[in-house]
Amino acid sequence: MESLGGDQAWFDRFLAEHAAVLYYWLLIAFYLVSPKVAYNFMQRVEHHAADTYCEFLESNRELLASIPPPVVALNYYRNQDLYLFDSFQTSSKASGVQRRPDCNTLLDVFIN
Repeated sequence: MESLGGDQAWFDRFLAEHAAVLYYWLLIAFYLVSPKVAYNFMQRVEHHAADTYCEFLESNRELLASIPPPVVALNYYRNQDLYLFDSFQTSSKASGVQRRPDCNTLLDVFIN
């Protein structure tokens, strides 16, 4: 999101960083009161995040498919080891071809 300009405003960065710290301490407080409540709260937040992510992809699929991937994504998916991704693929060793996820558009980055 930084490559799309999401970190340009000082207030946005300030708010995001402090919201993360507040969220961390809020979860610790929940856990001290009731670990079950903390777990359920975290689960609800994760489900909401996944739903929001899917809605974003569905509503912006065409736009994301028209934008090239950021340089950092290209470096990660094409130039790095990908946590030994190829080491565990026995069929790729015989053919000599490295298997890599697609990284041609910003949509590919979101899907990977």
